[in-house]
Formats: sequence, structure tokens, C-alpha cells
Amino acid sequence: MKLFYIASGIIIVTFIASVTLFVWDKPPQSTPKLETKTVALSITPQTPSSSVTIEQVTLIESGFVAIRSIEGDRLGQIIEISPYLLPGEHTNLEIELGEFYNGNAELIAVVYKDEKSDMTFNDFDQPLRDAGGNVTARYVKTGEVVSSALFTNTGENQPHMMGGMKMETVRYTNDGYEPPLLSVPVGTMVQFVNESDVEMWVASNEHPAHTDLPTFDQFGFSEPGEQYMYTFDAVGAWRYHDHLNPTAEGTIIVE
Repeated sequence: MKLFYIASGIIIVTFIASVTLFVWDKPPQSTPKLETKTVALSITPQTPSSSVTIEQVTLIESGFVAIRSIEGDRLGQIIEISPYLLPGEHTNLEIELGEFYNGNAELIAVVYKDEKSDMTFNDFDQPLRDAGGNVTARYVKTGEVVSSALFTNTGENQPHMMGGMKMETVRYTNDGYEPPLLSVPVGTMVQFVNESDVEMWVASNEHPAHTDLPTFDQFGFSEPGEQYMYTFDAVGAWRYHDHLNPTAEGTIIVE
């Protein structure tokens, strides 16, 4: 009987040890990789001379970081863009400004989405907006967030007087701009209303650089029914075109 108890004890201990070994020998499950749900951009305040360093940028889709100038309270030209960026986190990203930057303009960094997934920065790529319509952008000098209002070029038709400011209207139709020639006093706001069947992109000449009046550039599309507004505060004869259809041209004479 004692021998039976001893044998049974050995069997039980052996069974427990076997189970214990099975449990500890099982490899641990890998931790699931958390998917990035939001875009993030951070910049250490800096005064750039030849390059801008992006401290950290997180993308949920492939795209670019563009360095743009600010002229007054308006968007200026794109100075330079980053290499093509895949989704994920990128740190200490240095963007060379190139020989055309003279060090005088205020700069912002803006996240762009690669709209066509063609790995090339082109006219189709637009500033990436979140669900609330906010653009991911920061001032280079301060690192502070750039207001999305700076990127607003479209909206509902406005009355022809805004805060005492005279407003004129140019219609964009399937036949081009109407009227093609408009004379206005300095300080006049002109609204370009898209009444065509296609997208509209108002921009100053020359195509495609838009260097005649760099701030007179929609920097994006207006769908049919939308509009772009610009206040002409510089005297001159400003020729412009549709960036998507450069044969459609017009002229605003500011006196």
C-alpha cells in the first residue's frame, strides 16, 4: 500500500512538473503594433540660414513636409520640400533650403499628402487636413501652430461689401474668366467664383512658377460652386491664369 502511495506521488509530481515545463516553455505573445491614427509635427524654434530641421513628424499616409514662406498674413511660395516620407514617425529630418532662399522670409513647415501615390510632389498634392479640417503646420521660428485660416481659399459667396471693403467678382466659366479684364482701386477684394464644370486654380503669371505676384496664388483647387478671394493692395497690371488650364487667362489692373 505504501509503495502504491509512493508511486502515485511520483506520477503526480511528474505530471505537475510536465505541465509546469509546458507552460514556461511556451513563447510569449508579441505585443500588437499600435497603428498611428493622427498626424503630428513638432519643430524646435530655429532661425534657419541654409536648412530647417524637423524635430518629429508622424504620417498616417505617405507624403512630404514642405517649407513655405509667409508674406504678411498670406501664404508665399514653396521654398523646398523633404524627401518622400512613408507612413510612420520620422525624427531629425533636415530639409535643405537651396540657393533661392535669402534668409529674409518667415517660414512655415506644412505636411502634404501624396494624393496620387506617385512619390512625386506636384500640383495634386495638398496640405493634409485632419477630420476637423485643420492643416498640420508650424512656424519655423517659434515652433507654434499655424492657423488653418491661412490656408482657406474657398467658401460661400460673400456680399459685395466686406467691412467697408469694396468687392468685385470674376466668374470662371467653361469659356474662361469673365470679365477677362477688370480695373479696380488699390485695396479691392476680388472674388473668383467657379461657375465651370471643372476645378479652378487661380494664380498669377508666369506659369507655372507664379512669380509676378507670388501671394496671388490659390495654392489649391476650388470645386465648381466654390470661390477664391484675394485683396489687391499692390498697384500694377496683374496677369493671371488657371494653373490647371493655363490657356484661360485674365488681367486685374490695380490703380
